[in-house]
Formats: sequence, structure tokens, C-alpha cells
Amino acid sequence: MRCCIVLLVGLLGVRADAAVINVPADQPTIQAAINAAVTGVDEVVVAPGNYNELINLLGKAIIVRSSGGPDVTTIDGTGLGGSVISCITGEDNDTIIEGFTITGGIGTVSGSDRVGGGLFVNEAGPMVIDCTFTGMTTALGGAVYLSDNFAFAFESVLIHCRFLDNTATKVLGGGGALINVVANVKLYNCLFRGNTGDRGGAIFASTGTITATNCVFYENTALSNGSVVHNLGTIGFRSCILWNNTPGSNPISFFNSAGRLFTDIQFFSGSGSGNINLDPQFVDPANGDFHLQPTSPCINAGEPTFSAPIIFDLDGDDRVQQCRVDIGMDETPFFLNDCNSNGIADSCDLFDATSFDCNFNLIPDECETDCNNNGIDDACDITDGTSPDFNTNGIPDECEPDCNGNGFPDFIDIAFGFSLDLNLNTIPDECECLADTDGSGLVNVTDLLALLAAWGPCAAPCPPDIDLDGSVNITDLLALLEARGACR
Repeated sequence: MRCCIVLLVGLLGVRADAAVINVPADQPTIQAAINAAVTGVDEVVVAPGNYNELINLLGKAIIVRSSGGPDVTTIDGTGLGGSVISCITGEDNDTIIEGFTITGGIGTVSGSDRVGGGLFVNEAGPMVIDCTFTGMTTALGGAVYLSDNFAFAFESVLIHCRFLDNTATKVLGGGGALINVVANVKLYNCLFRGNTGDRGGAIFASTGTITATNCVFYENTALSNGSVVHNLGTIGFRSCILWNNTPGSNPISFFNSAGRLFTDIQFFSGSGSGNINLDPQFVDPANGDFHLQPTSPCINAGEPTFSAPIIFDLDGDDRVQQCRVDIGMDETPFFLNDCNSNGIADSCDLFDATSFDCNFNLIPDECETDCNNNGIDDACDITDGTSPDFNTNGIPDECEPDCNGNGFPDFIDIAFGFSLDLNLNTIPDECECLADTDGSGLVNVTDLLALLAAWGPCAAPCPPDIDLDGSVNITDLLALLEARGACR
């Protein structure tokens, strides 16, 4: 994942020549490193370990990242009485937090409530990448609280983040994982699992805009309504999965201004295009494996024109492995077969109905045998009765040889007595030149001399026995004289 995130950061314009401040080698704490960092220049790199502190980014355009990832690097605010991370001084997407497990925060006081146990953002918009927010409880926004003013000057971006088992306790409040108040938020490839709130088990969306792309919402619980989100603002789901949340009714309560697009929503009701209500077939969700099984209906079922800037899935694999993006966090890889050489995978041709597969063998019909050039596999012509196959050899009768051009296959001419086949070679005799005994293409004196030399009884094989009656006689002579000249 790290290599992919580095590329992502590069695509977003973050400087590659940053000076590095290592924690704890250069500075003893993460906050001390932030204090020492020069905005727009330095990068704070945190070694694996558990760091019991609260940090404030101080408005600095810097990267604060772990060297080992969230599984081995934790910022734990236990016992310190606040939000683990605060961005309250105009930070924007040039402020990047990457690769931590964040836990132990009890939130920042806002009015009479504590909000945002893991991340408190006010009039700012940082970028958070590959972080796990887990096990925190506040009144509102158990893990994350995002706010702005009505100028909407900032947009927070969260990429490849996991929100696990967080709780918002306020009655008529909510957002077990996240609450958005007068802010713009984009979520990419994020997992919300096991979060609980009164309204909005995962998200409480107040005034502002949230767009969730390729996210998974699983086993979140609302005590009243909106098992995934209680929406008073504008929230859109693009190629997301909302499954197994409680209560088991429409998981999105109240308004839904931005709609749902190409999303798998259990108990779906409401507007939106391309949505499905089918078991996503995760590999092992009980143990946190949200990869898709090969038979998942979410494969190749996302937005047909994928335009999100995040080009990697949860494993760092490229998005859009086949014809269109998958729904959810995982992109299932496929091998490219392109039998018609149109530059598009065969499976995509079939999925988008630009090619057909009448016999359901996953090969476009135009790549199958099509002797009559009608665009349909010969086997399907026969099966659906558009072409007969009287001799049951799998070839439509109109594609069989018709040497005499009478519109009937040669085998039918012979079978019904319309043509003779005295030498039993399945070719009507009128299409052969039996009098050409030496195979020269001419019936001439050579053939006549051979016939006269064989006059009388003649055991097969006997080419001069033109009528194959076992004797070379006057009948054969007359047939030879009639056929004299070039064979036709």
C-alpha cells in the first residue's frame, strides 16, 4: 500500500524533496516534530510504536506519516482528555496524515458536548490516508468531527481509512463514526464497520456535502433510524456497498439530495441509477476480509465512467481491472481476452451488450463459428431453429456443400434420391466426372483406351466401370462418349 500512497501523494502535488524529521530519532514526540517542521518543506516520519499524545497540526502544510503503517503505529489519546488529532488553523489538503491507528480520544468540547474523539477539524480541510479510527466514544461523531463555516472554503479528504467500533451517545444526535457540520467531505475506499449512533450509525450529515466513493458500510447500528447515515445535508454514494446494518430498513434516513449511483444497498428504496440490492458476497467479513468473491454481483457493476482521482483499491491494485469499476473497496483482477480485437475485454463486450453470447460460454458470438455470416453462432442458429441441421453434424444445412447449386445440400439430394451417388463418396454424381478414369481433367482417347482394355467383368476398384455395375460394357462406353472433353 505504501508505494501506492506515495504515488497518490505525488499525483496530488505534494513535494517529493521534503526534509525528514524522524520520530523518535530526531524529535521525541510527534507533536515536537510538528512544532519543529517548516511548513511546505518538511515531512514527519514516525517509527512503529504506541504514542500516547494528542497532536495539533498548527496549520502547517506538512506530511505526518508512519514508516510502518497503521498495524504497527498507534497514536493513543487515552487519559489525555481530548481529540487525538486537531486541525483548527486552516489546514488544507497539503496537510497530510497517513498510516496510523488512532484511538483513545474522548473528543473536543463543543457547546455542551464532546465531539470527534479521533479527529477534530474546524475551518480546515486536511487529507487523511490509510488510518484506522477505532474504539472511541463521544456525544457526536465518535471518531471524526468535521466543520467549516458557511463559506465552505475547505474540503476534507479521507482515503483508505477504516472506522471500527466507534460510538456517538447523544440522543437525537448521531454519527457513530463521523459527523459533518457545514463542511465538504470526500471519502474514498473507506470502511465503516460496527459503529453506533442514535441517528446515523456511521455518519450524521448535517449542512454540507459528503461524497462517498467505493466505500463499504457494514454492521453499523442506529438506535432510532438511519443505520448508515442520517442525512440533513447532501450526501452521495458512488459505487459503495451498504450491507448488514441495523435496523434492517432503508439505511439512509431523511433527505438524500445527491442520490445513490451504482451502489449495492440492502433494503434499497429511493432514487438513483444503477443500484442493486444483492448480497455482495464478501470473502470473510466476520474476520475483516471485504474482498469480493468471484461470483459477486458487485464486480464490474460500478459507475460506467469512473472518474474518481483515487486509482487504487484497498490492496493498492489498480482500479478498473476489466470493463468498469467494481462496487466496494476491492477491485477483482481479470485476465484480458479480446477475441474480436476491438481493444475491449470480451467480458466487457458481453457485460455492456456490445457483443452477445447466445450459448452462454463467455465468448462473444462474433468470435464463434458463423458460416452463414448472420452474426450468430452456428450452434445457436441450430438450437433456436433459424437454421436446420438434418444430419446433426453441428453445421447449418445452408452452409453444407451444394455442388449442383439447386439450393439443397448435397447430402439431401442423395438421401431423397434427387441425385445419384453411385460411388458412395457423398458427392452427387452430376458433380463428378466419372468418365475421367485417369483423373486428368479431360475425357479423351486415353480414357477410351482404358475402357476398351477393361471390357467385361471388372472387380472394384475399376475406374472404367463408370456406372459401377461390376462390368465394363456398352453403358459405360455411352457415358464416356457423352462426357468427352473437359470435365465440368
